[in-house]
Amino acid sequence: MKKAQAFAEIMALKGVQPIKKIIDILLSIDNFKSDTINKLNKAESYDGPTVSMDEIYVDLTYQRKLKLQALINRLINYGGFDKDVAGHIDLAVRTDGRKFVWDGFHRAIMAGLCGLTGIPAAIFKHDKTMESHNQLMKEAKMFKVRNADQTSMRPEEIFKSEVVFRDPTALQILGLLKECKLDVEGTNEDGDARSLGGFAIVRKTWDKIHKRHFIDSSNIIFDVWPKDKTVSVILWCGLAKLLEANDNDSAVKSLTLSEIKDSIKSYVKSLNLNQSHFTQPRLHGKAVESTATNVIKYANLPYNDNGNEVKSLITYLGIDEDELYIPYEEEDDEEAVEITS
Repeated sequence: MKKAQAFAEIMALKGVQPIKKIIDILLSIDNFKSDTINKLNKAESYDGPTVSMDEIYVDLTYQRKLKLQALINRLINYGGFDKDVAGHIDLAVRTDGRKFVWDGFHRAIMAGLCGLTGIPAAIFKHDKTMESHNQLMKEAKMFKVRNADQTSMRPEEIFKSEVVFRDPTALQILGLLKECKLDVEGTNEDGDARSLGGFAIVRKTWDKIHKRHFIDSSNIIFDVWPKDKTVSVILWCGLAKLLEANDNDSAVKSLTLSEIKDSIKSYVKSLNLNQSHFTQPRLHGKAVESTATNVIKYANLPYNDNGNEVKSLITYLGIDEDELYIPYEEEDDEEAVEITS
């Protein structure tokens, strides 16, 4: 099997999966054993009791995505699997008897790749009276607390685990994403939903702008870039902010959604622009407002009154144009790389 095919097969897996299945797919890659695995230091078996790899499952509903190449690179860089560094994994035993790794997923995969058939584990047993969906929620919450609250997890990964353990705020955000036909880490099962290219800024913005503006924003983006599978989170929020200003600034004769969309569409088509074009430049801490301003200026939205309406809108957005459009160095932050493909 080609590496790309194996990676795609693993990334397509969902829900409950045996750890051994993932290991076997990776080991089936052409020449992987001879060119990589066999050149690593031989893995030493653990002393004492271990849990067989054949007995371990993973629930991908709440786990972070496997970074497969990074995992392989780690093994190569360290010459193999060091059991003393890896220690044990954490398993939750569900009431049906299956053992789920809720912390140590990557370690278990690396151990299996290096030939270990068992790994020591700390065992947590679910209450026998607990319903199956509550067991899933319990594991997701333990995973989030262990990883998000103590180590570095991407905001998207934290959100995914919060959705599983039914965090109220996360569920409200998910509801908004579903209405906007957007997806974060597979939390929206709608097959027509587009991936949102980033998430951190959503937490700061989702309840500050009316839902209808977010919905209209995504509809405009879908229409202007019909082939894009990913939506820039900054453009989505920035355009929603512009639509809010367009509706609420009393000094402005509001444009229709069609007028705004047609102006953006004409400008984008004339220069073959991608979504990220509108997200630069931007002021630190004002990515959303800066992007809204960029859309107004770049797409030359048809406001009138000799430019006074545009000035009023930019004032409403809290942007200093002189500060925004001076030469600058791009911010090296999360949002700076959240662009579409």
